[in-house]
Amino acid sequence: MKYISLLFLIPEILSGRITKEQLLDEMVKLGLTEEEKNELLKSLQDENNKV
Repeated sequence: MKYISLLFLIPEILSGRITKEQLLDEMVKLGLTEEEKNELLKSLQDENNKV
């Protein structure tokens, strides 16, 4: 459920309109654990590498 609000940010992240720091701030607001943050960042990085 926490990830749903982050899904709306994916186009912004991929286009570069949201920085990694802004994304981390959003994750903190949602109360993600360190493990969840790392997992999400890794998946975003993998997506960026595909593009």
